[in-house]
Amino acid sequence: MSDAFVLYRSFHEATKELPGEQYKEVMTAILEYGLNGLDTCSSPLCKSILSLVKPNIDKSQERYKKCVENGTKGAEFGILGGRPKKPQGKPLNKKHEGNLEEDKNNITSNIISQSICYPTRTDIIDFAKEQKIDLDLTERFFNFYSESKWHDKQGKPIENWQRLLLACTKNETANIIDGSQIDELLFKSVGVRL
Repeated sequence: MSDAFVLYRSFHEATKELPGEQYKEVMTAILEYGLNGLDTCSSPLCKSILSLVKPNIDKSQERYKKCVENGTKGAEFGILGGRPKKPQGKPLNKKHEGNLEEDKNNITSNIISQSICYPTRTDIIDFAKEQKIDLDLTERFFNFYSESKWHDKQGKPIENWQRLLLACTKNETANIIDGSQIDELLFKSVGVRL
């Protein structure tokens, strides 16, 4: 028993030429079968037409039931559907269990470090000559950051080494004794306290 079913135009086209009583009997039989699942045919003509129509009605009822069933399955994702929630399993990074923010930062820095091309010693020397930067400072800059795999003190990848080298030269570069001071000077130049 259902509240609705699909009444196709072909049902009407097949029965519209029937005389009044037969048309009424066939259409009543189709409606009774579609809404209540009952076969009310008494004449052979009605039975033959209903037997042709039954598969379509059954198929549409089956489709409707599947839609209802799928709708209740989707209810766990919300009334409006949407993407299923992420499973609450293991953290992304075993090192920082439970700290998803650090995991996101690590994933982001890994993606960035994979997509950034780091300079060679020749690249840095050529840039330093163009910008008239002291070659000794340039050499210390390259050694320090290549040892740290082009990451700053906070572990973030260096995305713009040219800007970093220029920032180091604008500070008191003459007083730099070792490479670790390069990082400190950079942070002071952009207003970050260590």
